[in-house]
Amino acid sequence: MRIFNEALLAKQVWILIKQPNSLLTNCLKAKYFPHTDVLKSRRGHNPNFVWSSIYHAKSVIQKGGCWKIGDGCKVNVWEDNWLPQNNGFKLYTPHNNSSTINQAKDLMITEPKGWHQSLLNTHFLSFESEHINQLPLIQEELEDSFMWMYTKDGN
Repeated sequence: MRIFNEALLAKQVWILIKQPNSLLTNCLKAKYFPHTDVLKSRRGHNPNFVWSSIYHAKSVIQKGGCWKIGDGCKVNVWEDNWLPQNNGFKLYTPHNNSSTINQAKDLMITEPKGWHQSLLNTHFLSFESEHINQLPLIQEELEDSFMWMYTKDGN
């Protein structure tokens, strides 16, 4: 029953992600995550039962989801799932706190839209630099979007 309940709550998290203008999303956003999205939200002080339950289920979505790069504004390079590889979607490269790179947009060039090769070579392990460079970038200005990724182990 616990796993079934978790799955139903994870579906609610997915709805909050995919339907950002719904009444439910707007109500919860106003109170619990007014300046961010549901994936980066915090539990908050004294949350109601509904939000507390949804908040705990977001880890299911975070484990199996990955960001599709659009404009690169929403994706934190060091914390978010965005680079599909064997360890999931996280980087192996350790975060250098002195680096000015935080979001995926910091790794892009605009004309023509692509990856900034010298930054990739400087800040990332060579195999990750190559992997990032192979990620296609959409030429039109679209926001980053979160998508569900099915893995071999069924997660």
